[in-house]
Amino acid sequence: AGGLHYYSGFTACDNAGAQPRLTAGTTATDIYRPVLYFDIRDIPVGAAVSTATLSLWNDTPPSWAPTVRVHRLTADWEEGTGVGAGTCTGDGATWYETVSGIDWAAAGGDFDPAVEASVTKQANGPPVWDAFTITPLVQKWVNTEEPNYGVLVKVSDETMVAGRTFSYASDDYSEAIALRPKLTVAWAEPTQVVKPTVSIS
Repeated sequence: AGGLHYYSGFTACDNAGAQPRLTAGTTATDIYRPVLYFDIRDIPVGAAVSTATLSLWNDTPPSWAPTVRVHRLTADWEEGTGVGAGTCTGDGATWYETVSGIDWAAAGGDFDPAVEASVTKQANGPPVWDAFTITPLVQKWVNTEEPNYGVLVKVSDETMVAGRTFSYASDDYSEAIALRPKLTVAWAEPTQVVKPTVSIS
């Protein structure tokens, strides 16, 4: 997991690859977009995916009611080891680069504009799991129809307004490992084709 951070007036070089929380939303000067990757190579190619749910623990709920969207990333990227704003480790994805020295095609991450799943949150609600159903996307990954570069998470309205941020537990969240991001997938093994046999006597 990591985080892409836009800072108005500056070229932000920080990545959130080692942060315990992933920030989403905006401030008056910033935009935040979490990015996540899950290794699904244990699922056989051609398996029939019945359900795939991305679950993110929102431990600091928003003060407003944003719609949070999941998009398919279309370029490879590196997680990095950055912690906190201003930590320019040069080894992971930033708003401008997939990894040090390699730019995104478009600043802010290369992603399919089609929305894979969305959740509309409650203003000032309790901590909660946000569940995004991304079954069709995972099926494409399993079928190798699309490369698995993971997903980008963003609010639908990124107008820069103060106080419109919230956070999800990351894969470095240490307060409770069980609250780290999850991709839960149910699938059936691909059908085996049995060739006919001939016996001659």
